[in-house]
Amino acid sequence: MAKWADYLVSAVRYTTSQNTRYISHLKVHLDNGESVGTASTMDRDTVIKLLGGGTTFSTIYKKAATDTNWSLGKKIEVYTLNSKKFIKTVSNNKEEDNLEELPDF
Repeated sequence: MAKWADYLVSAVRYTTSQNTRYISHLKVHLDNGESVGTASTMDRDTVIKLLGGGTTFSTIYKKAATDTNWSLGKKIEVYTLNSKKFIKTVSNNKEEDNLEELPDF
């Protein structure tokens, strides 16, 4: 398996602030090239800072609950709207974080 990104994100935790729903934490794994590393938790601000410095992130998912292999999702990027930064896999004009349909943890 070729390396997909520096970090892979498998789940998220949300919070609400000023009527906007944000991701507060992400479950991240190191991409070891031939394997996906053990999950750890990273906060949203750290992910935004790393993305700004050139570190790459992509989403991952399992096709079925019994599946042991991860599948590659989409590349994660930071988008700025009205001076606020959002973590997204798709550019849109919504002031919200959006990482596909990753499960909550």
